[in-house]
Amino acid sequence: MMRYFDVAGVRGSVLGFGCGSVMGRVGREQSLAAMGAAWDAGVNVFDVARSYGFGEAEGLLGEFLRGRRSEAVVVTKFGIVPARSRTTAVKSRLKPLVRRGLRYVPQARHLVQRVTARDSTPGQFSVGVLRSSLEQSLRELRTDYVDVLLMHGPPTSVAEHDDLLGELEGVVTQGKARLAGISGGAESIREILTPNLHRFGAAQIAANLDDLTAIDVAAQIPRALFIAHHPFGGLTGVQRTMHTLTTLADDPDLAAEARAHLRHPDKAILAELVFAVLLRDTAINAVVPSMTSLDNIHANVAAIEHNRFDDTTIHAIRTRMQHRHTPTINHSR
Repeated sequence: MMRYFDVAGVRGSVLGFGCGSVMGRVGREQSLAAMGAAWDAGVNVFDVARSYGFGEAEGLLGEFLRGRRSEAVVVTKFGIVPARSRTTAVKSRLKPLVRRGLRYVPQARHLVQRVTARDSTPGQFSVGVLRSSLEQSLRELRTDYVDVLLMHGPPTSVAEHDDLLGELEGVVTQGKARLAGISGGAESIREILTPNLHRFGAAQIAANLDDLTAIDVAAQIPRALFIAHHPFGGLTGVQRTMHTLTTLADDPDLAAEARAHLRHPDKAILAELVFAVLLRDTAINAVVPSMTSLDNIHANVAAIEHNRFDDTTIHAIRTRMQHRHTPTINHSR
């Protein structure tokens, strides 16, 4: 069975559906099929942003959630504004060609991400942008509220913008969002969110076996809804982590059965370890990988529902990974 958290009246699945690829490198039909498969498996947290999918991801999510909205937890963001231009329209028409190319050259995925980044403007943190972005999000999502509204990659200087913070707090008071907060790096979360916990109650940060800073940050921010994204670290992160896990197979302090699994780790073992290290006995409430293939969805759900590693092994692996790595991940998406 899927597991759920309940924080500040928001009840959601500990495994969320990351919409970063929706209407970007993954098209409409595949995205809808993936959302449906995740929903059928008990996933009800959907993490999106105004900028995802060239500004089109929220609209598709809103279409999918018709008749389901009251059962879903919608997390969206503002602060990165998608471009609306003739150039963007041309690139949107080219997306199907790019997607077909990725089937044969998956390593070219970073090129799509670079194109998407050029078609958006980050660092847009003003009262005007907050108001217009939220209203657009509500229209696209076909709802009158979102469950969580996050600042998308804010600099620490936002802590001095009392008008913006007051407006964001007002969004919650008005019922347009149930919780508000920050999606960003550890420094931004500490500088902006920590002094304002009486106003905001949600945070999102990148976390994976290469960078477990989020575990410490979450522990320092009690009672907040804490969401981890990028749990596999991307394609290079997966490869690097798989290699690191094989080196732990020779650790004499780990149980023999655990070492046997680590000697030849597969994607199922990786998922079980990632989710357990991030979620078990930590203050992180949910993880939201981008999982638009049915195989990945089934594997991730299975890793949440059944885990072959006991608490002692997870604690030991978490400790070793924390000592082994220094943060290398870009925390803004």
